[in-house]
Amino acid sequence: MSEVIVANIIVLSSIAVAAAIILYFAAQKFKTESNPVADEIAAMLPQANCGACGKAGCQDFANACAAADAESFARLYCPVGGAKVMNTVAARLGYSSAEHEPTVAVLALAKTLPTKSNTSASRAAGLPIAPLSAKPAVPTAVCVWVTAFATAPSAPLK
Repeated sequence: MSEVIVANIIVLSSIAVAAAIILYFAAQKFKTESNPVADEIAAMLPQANCGACGKAGCQDFANACAAADAESFARLYCPVGGAKVMNTVAARLGYSSAEHEPTVAVLALAKTLPTKSNTSASRAAGLPIAPLSAKPAVPTAVCVWVTAFATAPSAPLK
């Protein structure tokens, strides 16, 4: 019985070592060099990885900044870091940072799902309306959270 266990351990260990060697050589073959300028810019960013800039995350935004010329850099903006971070990045690249309106997140809370009676009010407030089936899948007492970006809070939501 113990010979079977030892044989299994030897076989599994050999498979693990072979897989490790294969993965090592594959990693060496497909290794990519990172852009050192993009890495410096990524270190300047807040690392929220929120996607508010329109990129997949802070590293993707840093890659876009590093590859940008002066004109395309003016269109890039990190809302989380704001003007302070963008001025730092622009100074590193030798560009000037464009002025952007500060953005705020507006959080609207609806007490019920949109119905015929409150759909027009929701549209007037600029909230997205999802069509409802005859029988909603969720109870109407569930709160619906909607996040929208606006340049400034216009009026308190009721």
